[in-house]
Amino acid sequence: MRRLVPALLLLLGACAAPRAEPVRHVVVAEPELPIDVDVEDADLRDVVERFARLMKRSIVVGDDVHEKVTVKLVKVPRMEALRVIANLAKCELHEREDGALVLDQVCDIRIQFTEARLGTVLSLLGAYSGLNVIVAADVTGTVSLDMSKEGVGAMPLHFYELIVERHLHTVRRGRVLVVAKADLGPDREMPRFESHTLFQARSAPAGAWFELLERLTGHSVEHGAAPIDWSVSECSPEEVLEASALASRVKDEGAREPVPATKLPSGRSVALDLQATVTGIDKPFAIVGGQVVAEGDSLADGVKVAKIESMRLTLVEDGREAILKR
Repeated sequence: MRRLVPALLLLLGACAAPRAEPVRHVVVAEPELPIDVDVEDADLRDVVERFARLMKRSIVVGDDVHEKVTVKLVKVPRMEALRVIANLAKCELHEREDGALVLDQVCDIRIQFTEARLGTVLSLLGAYSGLNVIVAADVTGTVSLDMSKEGVGAMPLHFYELIVERHLHTVRRGRVLVVAKADLGPDREMPRFESHTLFQARSAPAGAWFELLERLTGHSVEHGAAPIDWSVSECSPEEVLEASALASRVKDEGAREPVPATKLPSGRSVALDLQATVTGIDKPFAIVGGQVVAEGDSLADGVKVAKIESMRLTLVEDGREAILKR
């Protein structure tokens, strides 16, 4: 990550809504037949379906569980194998009153911040509150916050409390909320677009960022010079274009860290600064060192971008792959 949060303790466990039906830990008295399991990056539901057929009983995966598992087991009792797979999927294994087995994830979120960057905390709280938040560069300072006894439900409250306590302003552009120290003017309603695109930036230069958005939208806007440093999802490029233009006009007060070196397959090291990605579209884009690139483009002598994922690039040099990520 571009900026390190001092003494930030973030312990996140998968969270799902608690089930209403009573459950108890599985206790199996009858002898169990062994099973061999050899799966790689397999959907948990497909694996569990196999167990259900072999064990001739109902096995249910929670609605909010979306996990893949990789495991190899040889001649392990079926119930023990199922417990291993549940643990790998960060699930607990329970038995319902009707005898069905249930794999579900338990809410266990403990969050503490100590002298953490205010902008980072607001971005995190906003994201977990279901908000697409852009924090402008003039939002500075640190904050200490202990939410270890409150959980996810308290995040929206803390988000808006910080807005009030620090005398910050908010303005909305469609589904994006911009937070800034400066007064950015009134909200503006925008047309809604269906989109599952993920926009991520880590101190991306304003010029390159707006060049990328211009390619996606066909529109150009007036913008400032402040680097872009946030993440939003399920918003249209048009919404992101307007919101980021607004946020970029404030004064940039953040310090920049040196670009780390990336080691290529040939052994040479190059300073490749992955600053932004736009994924979830047919043709994903990235910004590396201020340059907008797509899959198949060249970065340096003999180095090409093979694949663009969320803040992660697969590079190819002389037929060998290297990973660049943030």
